[in-house]
Amino acid sequence: VLAKVLGLTLAAGGNMVVGREGPFVHTSFGLAQMMLTNIPYFAHLNANGTLKRQVFAAACAVGVSSTFTSPIGGVLFSIEVGHSPNALPRSRPLIASCPLCP
Repeated sequence: VLAKVLGLTLAAGGNMVVGREGPFVHTSFGLAQMMLTNIPYFAHLNANGTLKRQVFAAACAVGVSSTFTSPIGGVLFSIEVGHSPNALPRSRPLIASCPLCP
């Protein structure tokens, strides 16, 4: 995962044609995965499948919103792609991640 994050960062920084939102989403997803598996504070999130999916949805929202500098757009994209239609009330972590994006 670290090699992918480094490779995508260098490829995007070197103006290679790798797309725009893909590397950011992949990088934020990889960083979330590394945090869940390597930091003991997040072990309870890694053990629960529902919470793990919410963390990955929040990481996806951060990746999309940092690409387009649109925090609400990233959250809506993440809800559209990663959640079922009745999961909107449980999306507080996604909405809470909006101010973290530039």
